[in-house]
Amino acid sequence: MITADAISRALDLREKRLEASQEAYERCVNEARMAEVTYRLAEAKAAMLANGTNAEKRKAEVMVATAQEFEAWRIADGLERSSKSALDTARALLDAGRTRASSLRTEMTLATSGLRT
Repeated sequence: MITADAISRALDLREKRLEASQEAYERCVNEARMAEVTYRLAEAKAAMLANGTNAEKRKAEVMVATAQEFEAWRIADGLERSSKSALDTARALLDAGRTRASSLRTEMTLATSGLRT
């Protein structure tokens, strides 16, 4: 039998998951921004040091010089998007749990009042 305490515990667990997802998302946003800044700075420095004889060669030198920073930024950006998806899922699960809890409370109230047959 489902009790009000069981419903409350289930909602508490979902709220904790939502909080953890929010914290993880915020960390990922910060890490992605920092990775982008690191890449952009490395790109600017590499552009100033590029010695290619034409624009295409200088651009290639910059790409080679900043490949690690670019990869780190893209990975951090992907993690940010992934954590955003996890956050959205946690919110949806909490909302669904609240809706279900409300329905169950109503059913329990009707059952104990004798109005439900």
